[in-house]
Amino acid sequence: MAVPAADNADATSDVDKVAAAIIASADIAPAPKRLALGSDAYAQIKAALTDRLSALNATKELSFATDKTAQV
Repeated sequence: MAVPAADNADATSDVDKVAAAIIASADIAPAPKRLALGSDAYAQIKAALTDRLSALNATKELSFATDKTAQV
């Protein structure tokens, strides 16, 4: 994925705010495993995770059916 230039009018994120957010994230305890920087990044990550969760939920009954004592 290409990183937009700092002066790119199409860029969603402000590079100074991105840098500040990265620095601020060092003080978060526990540290975030992932840091979505920008609303576009957040939306794309949320969509991808929502799709993965839907795929997992679609197999819940089959997954639970393999337990020694089935629970659904």
